[in-house]
Amino acid sequence: MWIDDRKILGVIGGMGPLATQLFYKMVIEKTDAKCDQDHLNMIILGHATMPDRTKEILEGRSEELLQLLIKDAKMLEAGGAGVIAIPCNTSHVLLPRLQENVGIPIINMVEETVKHIAETFQGKELRVAVLATDGTVNTGLYQKALERAGITPVVP
Repeated sequence: MWIDDRKILGVIGGMGPLATQLFYKMVIEKTDAKCDQDHLNMIILGHATMPDRTKEILEGRSEELLQLLIKDAKMLEAGGAGVIAIPCNTSHVLLPRLQENVGIPIINMVEETVKHIAETFQGKELRVAVLATDGTVNTGLYQKALERAGITPVVP
C-alpha cells in the first residue's frame, strides 16, 4: 500500500523494545527530511511478548516462533505495509521461511550489513568480529553471510 506515493515500512519490533526504539531513532536520523512530512510512513508492531528467540531456536522450538512471526508479518501486510524490517538479528535465521509466507519483501538485516561492509572496504582482506547473542552466534547467521562475501568472520 502507498500513502502519498510512498510505501509504508512495517516493523516487527519489541524483540527487545530498546532495539526497536534504536531502529526507529536511526531511521529518523538517517532520513533526509526537512520537515515532519518528509519522514517515512511506518507501522511499528511492538510484539514484546514474543518468546525469547535464542531460547526457542536453541531448544528446537523455532516452528512456534516462525508461526508468530508469520502472523505479525501478515498483520503488517494487511495493515498496508509494502516492506517489512525486523530489528532482531536472531530472528533472521527464520527469514527465508518467513518470506515464503508473506507477499511483500522483508529486508534482510544480516545480508544488508554484510553488503555494506563489503562495499565499504572493497578489495581489502577483512576479518570482522561477530558480537551478538548466543542465538545469533550459534546459528552462524553472520559467519555464513560474511564467508559468502569473502570476509573472514571472527567470533571472540
